[in-house]
Amino acid sequence: MTEAPEIQIKTVDDIGMDAITAFAKLRSYTPGRGTYLFEALAPDANAARYSIVGYRVNRSESMPPGVDAVAVQCDEMAARPRPESLAEALALGCMGYVNYGVATLRQGIRLCDDESTAGQFLVGATVMVFDHENGRVTVAGRKKGNLVERCIWEAQNGPAIAQLEGVDDSAQPQDVSSVMRDEKFAAKAIRAKAFVGDELPRLVLAQTYYAPVGESDPFNVYRAWRKLASNTGTSSFGYYIDMGETPMSPPLHVMGLSDELLFSRRRDDDDDGDPGLVLADALPHRKTTGDPPDVAAKLIRRVEDSSRHLWGGAVGYFCPGGESQLVLADRTITAQSGNYWHTTGAELTEEGDAMEAPELARHAASQGLAAIAIAQAQPTKTS
Repeated sequence: MTEAPEIQIKTVDDIGMDAITAFAKLRSYTPGRGTYLFEALAPDANAARYSIVGYRVNRSESMPPGVDAVAVQCDEMAARPRPESLAEALALGCMGYVNYGVATLRQGIRLCDDESTAGQFLVGATVMVFDHENGRVTVAGRKKGNLVERCIWEAQNGPAIAQLEGVDDSAQPQDVSSVMRDEKFAAKAIRAKAFVGDELPRLVLAQTYYAPVGESDPFNVYRAWRKLASNTGTSSFGYYIDMGETPMSPPLHVMGLSDELLFSRRRDDDDDGDPGLVLADALPHRKTTGDPPDVAAKLIRRVEDSSRHLWGGAVGYFCPGGESQLVLADRTITAQSGNYWHTTGAELTEEGDAMEAPELARHAASQGLAAIAIAQAQPTKTS
């Protein structure tokens, strides 16, 4: 294990902006390099106290299919001493995602042929931690290079964030398509519904929609989705992760909203629960599989012949000493290989009509697709 770098910390009573504005300014200074935003969108909610901005990431880690990404991060971070503050811990920790396949792998369910990475993480960022309880912002980063003062200056002097235009929840993306045609999706639903009954009251089948990124900025998708969701009820958490460009993996942007906190351990918690064990119980989750989740996941693997990738996995951070927070990736969009990808689900019940599955999936995806359309319609691509 390499020796941890020396971290500098500075607390500011009033930085003059919110987390999303700070992130927009800071990301403009490091194009092509990993950045992230993890927001508490309901600051009064339990465990939703902090919003976190990370940039100037030290490195990116990508784990191949079949690896237990949760166990890897838990073991690595738990072996390190716990820093004195959350900001310092985040500057030494990692932010990223765990794929749905990691959850099913723990159940002995074989992976799909098109399974992607088990997880990706951005490690060692300069961070700004917005504490919604006391209104303060703490900045932490490597002492070498005076990164803390640089971060504060860049946040205060970066380019202004452009206003979104045409925020309309009925907007439709240009050239949107679905991975499965409605006929094929309905046929799978009919096949699956035969197993829905007393032992399996609910089953959720996945459908994925995609639309071209073109000249749009993926960050505007997150901004638009966040705005649309605030009009219909605030989500507890929001996240935007730009994995950056590396020789080993193409650029990937991950964004979404969540109300499901899967695991949270703070430094003042008495419970030293292992996040790996907790996630083993929390995933697969009933929101993205059905009831009971373990039975539903096994049936899903029989009916669905392609990977769910991130959908139904987890997004969040792991820090030295075991401090971590992870939310369910149930409302998520990725930008990769020139397209936006939005996976959602159609819920099957004994009373429902399986032929309505395509319509149910489109309805569940409507707000996310509207966010994509809003981003596509913005006049210019921002940094």
